Amino acid sequence: KENRNRRHAQVYIRLASSISSSSMSKNENLIPARIVSVKPELDTAILQITIPKDSNSSNTMVLPQPIPYGSSSKLLVGQSVLAIGNPFGLDQTLTSGVVSALNRSVRGVANNQISNCIQTDAAINPGNSGGPLLNSNGECVGMNTMIISTSGSNAGIGFAIGMDEIKEYVECEIELDRMDNNERLSSLSKKKRGWLGIEIVTDVNFEKQLKSRPSVPPPPPPLPAAAASSVDAVSSASTPTAPLGNATSSF
Repeated sequence: KENRNRRHAQVYIRLASSISSSSMSKNENLIPARIVSVKPELDTAILQITIPKDSNSSNTMVLPQPIPYGSSSKLLVGQSVLAIGNPFGLDQTLTSGVVSALNRSVRGVANNQISNCIQTDAAINPGNSGGPLLNSNGECVGMNTMIISTSGSNAGIGFAIGMDEIKEYVECEIELDRMDNNERLSSLSKKKRGWLGIEIVTDVNFEKQLKSRPSVPPPPPPLPAAAASSVDAVSSASTPTAPLGNATSSF
């Protein structure tokens, strides 16, 4: 929560020419976005955009459907993959290759460690970072992040972050952001969504109170075998029994 509240930069998203209207100006293609969360370990940021609705405007904007999710844990070495990106400013460039290796660990641009990467020989160049890595079914199995090269261009060693980790992070952060927004609105009429989880308490006073709580006394030790036998004998001797002939019944 603290990381989300510290985002002060203003970010704009530029729409592709196939999405925006031809009558839109260059500045109208830029949509302001709110930074929801950033995770350097995954080289990933979550942005929220709001498309203004103007019924009097002739400029219509229809955003594309999200790319279907594909599990990166099911990838195999040698499997065909496709990389989409913007290398050297060339929009919507598609390259193909195979999965060269799995579970690679690389160091990112910010000198941070990125684990469980997918290595591929699909051509990835500067500008491909952030683009999807697709399987043959068109499902997104990773996000292109970096290359290893001595010349700065593609040398057949590219890396993508597995989609399983990104999906888990994105879903969790979006849910937390929605809860934070609900807490900020004091006059909410709709119900807040409940949640079940564990939080770490760092209050020293509360920790002392927990330690000072009286402990539950242990159960008494079991009786020795001889003592148990004598108790059973006394119990049976003190229990009166009536002869069968004197038994009566009433209706």
